[in-house]
Amino acid sequence: RLWGPDHIHVRTSKNNWARVLSSISRYKEAESLLEDNFQRSKRVSGPSDRGTLIDMRNWAYAVMDGGDPERAEPIFKQCYEISKEALGPADADTLQNYGGWAMCLGHLGRGDEQVRMRKEQWEMTVKRVGRAHPDAIKAMGNYGVALSKAGQHVESEKVKKEAFELHVKTLGEKHPDTLAAMGNWALTLGKVGQYEEHCAWTRRRYEMSMELLGPTDERSTVAMTNLAAALGRESEEYEPLLRKCYEMRLQVLGESHPQTRKAYSNWQT
Repeated sequence: RLWGPDHIHVRTSKNNWARVLSSISRYKEAESLLEDNFQRSKRVSGPSDRGTLIDMRNWAYAVMDGGDPERAEPIFKQCYEISKEALGPADADTLQNYGGWAMCLGHLGRGDEQVRMRKEQWEMTVKRVGRAHPDAIKAMGNYGVALSKAGQHVESEKVKKEAFELHVKTLGEKHPDTLAAMGNWALTLGKVGQYEEHCAWTRRRYEMSMELLGPTDERSTVAMTNLAAALGRESEEYEPLLRKCYEMRLQVLGESHPQTRKAYSNWQT
């Protein structure tokens, strides 16, 4: 009302609103807002402006998160190609756009392409900022996830372990990103048959999440579910963990949220 729909502060507020809508699974509404933001940025600043490309990437993620990776893929591809030409292949935003495109290909079942692209993204990030930089460690972790999704669990375990160790070295064991890397590595330990280590590290991640983030944090409820799955149905902790996960999501998200309903279904089953 004060500045008009094209003002940068208005578009930033709209991005924030769309992020909240996505968090409560109202993806179509979020997508509509973000597409409008992209079109306005394109008109005001031009198609190759960094802000326009970020808005384009946000729109592509909204389309993919809403369950339509086939429609999102050409948006990600175009976003990367424009970014590569305008900003350069080693630019941080160009590499993020490349990673988004890789993730989308993974959703489309093109796992080998996703692995190749995630590896390239990681290697280029290392060249740009160094192996121990948070951006490079995050890219390494994403490469490990891509390997795991493609069924390459042995190689994935090695990559995820190194990513976790680098997180500990650079951020400390108690950083939320370190906890996420710990959880990713723990999941893959189970895939390669190291079940005792899998359970031990999954429990460690759960206990640290509860201590540092609190029981109502979404990352803690994910850790609860993962620990229950690691321990198995025969464990006396299995049902209480799933019940607690449901109760926490009910408290934070409400009864009608999809994640709450999923937690309830897991507990009841």
